[in-house]
This record gives sequence, structure tokens and C-alpha cells, in this order.
Amino acid sequence: LNTSIDDLDHGIKKLVKRTQYLQLDELKGAKIALKELTDEERLSHLRNLHIQNGLDIESITNDRNEFPELQSLTLQGLPQLVSFCSQDKIDATSLPQRELPLFGEKISFPSLEKLQLSSLNVTRVWQNQLSNVSFYTHEKLTTLKVEIILWEDIEEETQVAMTLSLFPQLKSLVLKDLQHLRGFCFISQNKVIEFPFMKSMTICNCSNLEGFICRYTREGNQRISSQGDLFDNKVAFPKLQQLTVGGCDKLLTIFPSNMHEEKETALLATAQLRKLNIVGLPKLKYIWKNDPKGIFSFKKICAISVLGCRSLKNVFPASVAKDLPQLGFLAISDCGVEEIVSKLEAGSDSETAVNFEFDKLYALVLRRLQKLKCFYPGKHTAKWPMLNKLEVVECKKMKIFGTQLNSNNGQLDSPIHPPLFLVEKVIPKLQLLTLDTDCIAMTSDGQFSSSLFHEIKSFRVIGHGAKSIDFRISFLERFYTLENLAISYCEIKELFCTEGDTSNEETYAGTLSTIRNLKLERLNHLKDYLWKQDV
Repeated sequence: LNTSIDDLDHGIKKLVKRTQYLQLDELKGAKIALKELTDEERLSHLRNLHIQNGLDIESITNDRNEFPELQSLTLQGLPQLVSFCSQDKIDATSLPQRELPLFGEKISFPSLEKLQLSSLNVTRVWQNQLSNVSFYTHEKLTTLKVEIILWEDIEEETQVAMTLSLFPQLKSLVLKDLQHLRGFCFISQNKVIEFPFMKSMTICNCSNLEGFICRYTREGNQRISSQGDLFDNKVAFPKLQQLTVGGCDKLLTIFPSNMHEEKETALLATAQLRKLNIVGLPKLKYIWKNDPKGIFSFKKICAISVLGCRSLKNVFPASVAKDLPQLGFLAISDCGVEEIVSKLEAGSDSETAVNFEFDKLYALVLRRLQKLKCFYPGKHTAKWPMLNKLEVVECKKMKIFGTQLNSNNGQLDSPIHPPLFLVEKVIPKLQLLTLDTDCIAMTSDGQFSSSLFHEIKSFRVIGHGAKSIDFRISFLERFYTLENLAISYCEIKELFCTEGDTSNEETYAGTLSTIRNLKLERLNHLKDYLWKQDV
């Protein structure tokens, strides 16, 4: 709109007043967006309100109102917005305008299900002390998304109950690009915070985040350091299914040790979690600090992805890794891990082999783990009966494949660098395999069966450019049913062998005949022809 609502034609204005869905974009010259629409009767039918790109807007309404039917509210690109209601700004003479909460206590949204705030300059969303009445005004909220707000904190304290349910119907929470955010809410140290219906949580690019819930003492309101822990033992998400955390520079741990202090809370915090995504946490040392009592339960988790955590020590404590019956996808890339599973805590029997059973794991991806030495630093057995996809690239310190000929009754007990897999138990199930040239060189040492890769349908080879170990095309003799072949960044001159270049020309010819799709990428030394005319 190149004008304010005040200047609209009478018929258009009447239509606007009766609409259920109202979107205002680029409202010009208006400091109060809905100045003409602030009586209760005219707002009672509004269900969806979306206001964006209003450079002059300071308030949305000029009176304190209830929006009884409003289900969705989006405020985006309003750099001058101070408060939802202009009357709050007039009444709060003792506070600087930028310290006013966006929503005062007398603004009510009893039916609100979705709230999205983006590109605003407010420092507080709700007032410092949210009363039970205030919670009631948002009790149906199911989706909360907050982006790019200069938001110091949402401070909250209540005297009523030891367990507090924040937004009892909230199902989805997104905190994104909040460079000043220290915590979702501040609360006294003895309160247990529960989000009873939260199913999805995303926290991204909040570089100053100290913890999801920040605690302080009653005496003197002294803040308690979170010590870099995202969660503590007094927060519960009994229905949380998906958690994504990224770009939070201060976090050291996701699930810290003190979550074990109260068994019931620890179980509630993780029991329903299905997907966990951790991305770009430069100081993160532990996802799970440790679990000496085996309290944590992740029986339903099915996908874990960890990317760009250079300080990470490991991915799992042994007690967690031993009980992941639903885990189907595990990807770890660009991390500083030396082991995927940490050794059992002090006091456990180090002479007894630890059993890991990943009965539903179908995909394992390990990329650019320069420090990774082993899966588990001790005696163990591992079962991967459903493993269908394996990708290992730039993991130079870890031996990927071992054989039962060098193991003790199937136990991997090398004290230094035990291999990741026993090939007799893993390779026959694989259909999609990606290896770099270093790993292929270790697999070509003659100790493995020539039928090692018989069931592979898709094979990708990744080199390291000029630093690549020479990849011998004759390695493909091992693939009897290969349909898809991709070769990237390798220093090879000819793609397919000519007469005398392979030990078994009949087998090699059989491999070529099954290939249906061929992809070649960055083979800088490949000659003009792919193979000679008589091949």
C-alpha cells in the first residue's frame, strides 16, 4: 500500500474491516498500522494478520484489545516497531521505548496458534514477569518462530508452581539469527520448565546463546552460569521429536551430565526424540557429556546428523550407543572426533567386550574426520545387519575394513586402531558404497576375498586431486553386479583397462557389461579417449 488505511476508499475500508485474512505490505506513512480498525467488534472476526515492510510503523493498534479469533500473526520488516499497542508506549513513561515488551499484559490472543516475528528491533517480546493470565492469552500457541531480532532475553518468573508449563499447546519453536539472544527465558533456579506438546525445536545462528533456560537466584537476582549447556536437569520436552541446533558459538554440551540428577526429567527430555541435527557449533565438546547411570533413553531416535563441530570429542557415550534400536541414519562430517563412541565410564569391566547392535542402521556417512582413529577404543562387537549405504571419505587415521582372520571370535580388540567393520559381516549387505582412494588402497592389500563387493549396485570413488593415491581401475574386478559408477578428482589417464592391464579379463569384461550409468568429474589427466577401440 502506498498510503495508510485512513486514506482508503470507504468501500475498500469496509471490506478490510470485515475480512478474516489481512495482509498489509509496504504500508506508507502510518505509525499505527490498524488505526481505523481498533474497536472490538471490527477485530473479532480476524483470523490471520500479516504485516510486513512498514518502515514507519511504531504500533499495530492504538487500543488494548482482545483478538478472539486470531490464529496466525506475522510481523516482519518493521524496524520502527516499539509495541503492539500504542497505549502501552504512552503509559510506560518510566521506561525507554526500546525496553518496552512487544506484547503488553492487556493484549490477548486466546486462539493464536502461530506467531512469526522477523526483522524487528524490539529487545523484549513479552513483559518481564509473565503471569498465569499472560500464559492463558497464548495457551493455544503451537508454532513460534522468531528471527533477526535484537532480543536480549525473555525474562520470566512465577511464584505459583514448582513445575511451569510454558505455552502448553506450543508444538514448534524456531529461534533464528538472534545475535543478542542469551536464553529463551530467564527463571529462578528451582523451577522445572515443561513444554508438554513441543514436537520440533530449531535454534540457529544465536551466537551469544548461553542456554535454552537461563537460571538466576532469588536473592539479588544473580544469574547462574549455564557453563555452555544447552539444557539442564529442570527442563522437559516429553513429546519432542526433532531437534536442530546450529551456529551457537558458546555451547559446549547439548545434554549435560546434570540432566541425570533427576531421572524422571531426564527421561522426559529425550524419550520421544527421533531426529537430531547438530551443525556448526565450534566449541561443542559433547552431545551427551556422559551417562554413568544409563538414565538417558533414545530408543526412538532414527536419524542423527553432526556437521562442523571441530571441538567435538565423540558422538555417543557407550551407554547411549548400546541402546539405539531405531537408529537408521548416522552422518558425521567435518568434526574433531577421535572416536565415535567413548569408552565406558570408570568402574566398568574393561575386560568385557561391549556389544553394539545397530539393527536398523541403513546408512553410515563419515566425511573429513581427520582425527578419527576408531569406532570404539576397546574390546567390542558390532552388528550392522541392515547397512545398505556406506560413505567414508578423508578418514585417514582409521582403518575401515578388518577381517575375522585377524580378530578374536569376532571381537575387535586391537588396542590401538581397531577397524570399523569386519568385512565378512558388513560388505555382503551393501548396495551403495562411496570410498576415497586412501581407503581403497587399504582394501586392495590382498587379504580380503575377491567376492567382497559382489552385491554393490552403486560405487563412487573420490580422490584428492594431485595428492591422490593412484587408483587402479582393475579394482573394479571385484564388482559383479555394478550398475552405477562415479569417479571424481582422481589422477587417472585411462578409464578402462586395455589388454594385459587386468589379471582377469573375463571378469573385468563382465563388470563393464553391467554398468548402466557412468559419471566422471574432475579427472584432469584423463586422455581424450575413455578406452581404446578394441576394448
